[in-house]
Amino acid sequence: MAKGSYKEAAGSEEKQKELMIKDIKGLFEIEERIISKPARQNVLDEISWKYTETGKGKNLCCKYWSEKAIDRYKKNIENNEEKDKNKGLVHEHVIPRDIFINTILKMIKDKSNTEIITKEELDKRLIACVITKEEDEMLSKKTMPGKDAGKGFFDIKDIWGRYRGKEIEVVELKLETDEKGLNTVSNFEDKTQMKL
Repeated sequence: MAKGSYKEAAGSEEKQKELMIKDIKGLFEIEERIISKPARQNVLDEISWKYTETGKGKNLCCKYWSEKAIDRYKKNIENNEEKDKNKGLVHEHVIPRDIFINTILKMIKDKSNTEIITKEELDKRLIACVITKEEDEMLSKKTMPGKDAGKGFFDIKDIWGRYRGKEIEVVELKLETDEKGLNTVSNFEDKTQMKL
C-alpha cells in the first residue's frame, strides 16, 4: 500500500503545516474506541518528523545547523558522496519528539483546548537542527534539563537547553523559498551564530 505524503497532498510548506495542524486537532475529535492510543502515537510521530521536513530535502530544509555538520556536509560533497551527502549527519529534534507526542496525548486524554496548537507555536518548538552523529551522542534523548525537566511541550521555556554546555556551535542559516513554496538552504556562508 502506498504511503501518503504531505508534500503531495498540500504542496507548499505553509499548506503542509496547516494540514498537519488540522490532523493533530482532528485527533481530539475522534473517540478512543474508534482510534487507539498507539494509532494516535503513530500519527503524532509521523507529524513530528514531517513538520521539520516540509522544505526541500530532509536536512537542507533545516535552518539550524552545527558548524561541524556544515563542515561534514561540505566534505561529503568534496569526496563525491553524491549518493549520501548526509553521511554522518543527524536530523535532530531540538525538543525531543517524545515530549511533543506525550504532551498532545495528555491533552487529548484531558480534553484540553487546542487553541495553543498553532503554526506560530509549532514553528518555535517543533524544530530540527542538523548535527553530526558525534554531537548527537552528547545530547539527552528523552528529557529537557534544569527548570524545563518534566514540563510539557508548550511549557518549555529554554528550547535549546539540551545543547548548552555541549560544545555544539549552532548557526541559523538563511532559507530561500522556491517556486513551489518549499524552503531550502542555498548558501552555507550566509549564517548567524546562535548564542546558546
